[in-house]
Amino acid sequence: MLFLKSRTIASVARARQAKAGLNSACRTFVSAMANRSAAVEEPEATVFTSLNDENDPQRKAFFEYSWGTWMSNNAAEKAARETPFSLTGLSEIVKKQQKKAAGVAPIEAEAEIKTMVSLHEGKHHHIYRVDLKNGQQYVLRVPYQLGSEDYLKHRVSSEVATMDFLQKKYGVNMPQVIDWSASSKDSLLDTQYQLLEFIPGHTLMKSWDPMEKDMNIRAQTIKPIVEFMEKITATKFNKFGSLYFTEDVESSLQSDLPYNGEKDAALADRWRIGPTTESRFWKNDLIDTAKYRGPWNTVDEYLQATANVEVANFEQKLAKLEDKSSAEADLYSHAISVFQKYGQLAPKLLVADEVPDKDLLFSPRLHNPDLHPINVILKPNENEGDLATPYLLDVENTAIRPFIFHGTPQFVAYNGPKVFSTADIPTFEQLSEIEKAQVNFMITQTQNQFSFEFILNQVMPKFINAYAPRVKKMSEIVHQVTTGRKYDEEVVDLMEEMVRLGNDWNQLFLAHQGNDAAESKSRGYPISFTEEELAAHQKRLAAWSEKATKMAFYTTKGWVPQDLFEEYLGKGIIVPKGNGDYEFGTSLRQ
Repeated sequence: MLFLKSRTIASVARARQAKAGLNSACRTFVSAMANRSAAVEEPEATVFTSLNDENDPQRKAFFEYSWGTWMSNNAAEKAARETPFSLTGLSEIVKKQQKKAAGVAPIEAEAEIKTMVSLHEGKHHHIYRVDLKNGQQYVLRVPYQLGSEDYLKHRVSSEVATMDFLQKKYGVNMPQVIDWSASSKDSLLDTQYQLLEFIPGHTLMKSWDPMEKDMNIRAQTIKPIVEFMEKITATKFNKFGSLYFTEDVESSLQSDLPYNGEKDAALADRWRIGPTTESRFWKNDLIDTAKYRGPWNTVDEYLQATANVEVANFEQKLAKLEDKSSAEADLYSHAISVFQKYGQLAPKLLVADEVPDKDLLFSPRLHNPDLHPINVILKPNENEGDLATPYLLDVENTAIRPFIFHGTPQFVAYNGPKVFSTADIPTFEQLSEIEKAQVNFMITQTQNQFSFEFILNQVMPKFINAYAPRVKKMSEIVHQVTTGRKYDEEVVDLMEEMVRLGNDWNQLFLAHQGNDAAESKSRGYPISFTEEELAAHQKRLAAWSEKATKMAFYTTKGWVPQDLFEEYLGKGIIVPKGNGDYEFGTSLRQ
């Protein structure tokens, strides 16, 4: 008899972030507050099942998504995140691994699975802990079926290869991959999966409070992230794309070395560079986007591809519409125009000759978009008093990109007004309590960004020029496109950023070139807007801002952590609409 335990762990971080939807005008302020770490565990729901009974209906709840509810299309969203897999197949894999590790066949009873616990339901995976009767523990990661089979195949293959590279090349502390499959068709589990070493401990997130008064305490959490970043970015690659095992890329790419100077014969032919796994190149309506995914030989090729895939996506969406005069058609047409302009602008934002250390900063380096305290486990050391050892858990969607466009890790990124202390606000004492809270938020966010850059300058001093104010300002548009968008209407925000950058362009060059006005005009802004385009943009921006302000839980795209959803439902803050969707109660809609 196998015990299946479903644990609901609702993080306060996610709950607070979702609350931002109650007041979208303050969503930046509240979502930063959401990073406070804590976890609330509810009692485990235990289900008993026979290991060999694949049709046992009691198992269904174990595979279902339970960590949140969507305000709209809830049933479909949850169904897309169900993770059914074969327990019989998992048992076979575990027994094989036990035999492989021991060198002999294990005692049958001791190698059996005793308990499985649902640990975490994240953005892309359901995470389970597998406990054997002999005390051995594993972690099973099963991806949600979000996207095509081909996308999942590339994503899983690249992540496993990237983990292997970082461990073998640089000794990065990460869980060992015990077994994996990138294909549901060839998998004993009937789905893609990774079976990993179980690392005991707690996440670095428990130490992270972005509003902590002591800046040094916050820096202690930021430093391990930068140290991981140093190892991840250590290799200069020969192309832009993502890393795979050599046998997992097409034959035409298998002769191209991923990087130069490898002296270890065992590693020289182990990995190759293939198509990028960045989500923006996969999550769209295109039937075939392979030609846009690389790998690419130059920075310009990569940047142009970030525009081309979006133009093609919106062109196809427009072609599918029957009513070409609809508001939706107007949005898609506008998006095509905006991304065409972005395609003209992106390769000319930062010309190499204008950037210090250009060869280094434009070089192809691994970029992990999920470098975050929540993805780091602190493993206790055996010697009492020794500091815990950080382990990096997640390198999903890691890709080889120009370092200059890597940007700041999301948990410390801040693009708002820079305020270092209350002394910078002469009228601080006359402000209301809400205004003081907003100023204190700006102070801590400014300090967090500064702490990251200060530590990076200590750990990776050669790369610090990528975070110069002018470079950050001019590369922000690329970050906005490559990090993805939640709504198609956000193309209006991209247009706004391009307009603003055009207004600041000459001033940025004046500051860069020592106030030599004649020289600053030698390279004008690469794109232009007509008066009609600017007027139409202002109308779209006003309409989108008004709409976004009224959208429930904008920052999480309508997703609400389950404990918060149940609390709000009980209080009438959220009410059912009768069609399976939910909305705010009358008092909040007024």
